[in-house]
Amino acid sequence: IKASFNKFGKLLPKDGYFIINGDSPNMDILHDVKAHIVKYGKKSSNNVVIENISFDGLGCGSFDLNYSGKHIGNFKLHVPGLHNIYNATSAIIASIVSGIDVDTIKEGLLDYTGVGRRFEIKGKYHDATVIDDYAHHPTEIKATLSTAKRFKKGTLWCVFQPHTYSRTISLLDEFSEAFYSADKFIITDIFAAREDDPGTIHSKDLVERLNHNNVDATYISKFEDIVKYLKENIKPDDIVMTVGAGPVYLVGEDLLKQED
Repeated sequence: IKASFNKFGKLLPKDGYFIINGDSPNMDILHDVKAHIVKYGKKSSNNVVIENISFDGLGCGSFDLNYSGKHIGNFKLHVPGLHNIYNATSAIIASIVSGIDVDTIKEGLLDYTGVGRRFEIKGKYHDATVIDDYAHHPTEIKATLSTAKRFKKGTLWCVFQPHTYSRTISLLDEFSEAFYSADKFIITDIFAAREDDPGTIHSKDLVERLNHNNVDATYISKFEDIVKYLKENIKPDDIVMTVGAGPVYLVGEDLLKQED
């Protein structure tokens, strides 16, 4: 992956721009890149420094940007999470170097409300918020749950459906470290997608790892049983997150249908 990014970077002309998260450890992808390199992040050593970060009640961020020592403005988002502040910053820089004025950039950011299955607020069940997210890689899951944790008032529930046997077994260690932000974790059967079951990995293996890491994890196979379990246990102000690339979002939708 890093080699591919490096190859892409070396295709840029000298008067082009390579915009990169300078807080990332993967700076070796810049090797032999001739374009202007613009690093951004919270570290003061970056060309563009993200400052004065704050979040509203839904976890949506506002922040200042300092570009080469010059304050260029305060920006507000209508999508939640620190990861979206980083994403927005890269888009802001790309817009600025393309000649777009700051006021237009601010308006564009406020108009952006996200895409389906990316921290999508589906509704409420007895004053508990139901959210769905497509995250199925440990890094994505950490970011998603960290965002939810920022504005939770009650218990944060995560209903996770692992995606493919090969990914689950190859990233089992990473998955076992990805769910600390959740208070209660329910895992259902692995979504096979294109694969056949090799018989070498099961969702119960991940539950065992999580319990060993002091994560409150429970295995429930059927979606209807998960919905029933949630109905019996969630309380007002809780957050229920369905997470995964498969049809796990149906758990949240079925739960919302139970609203009296």
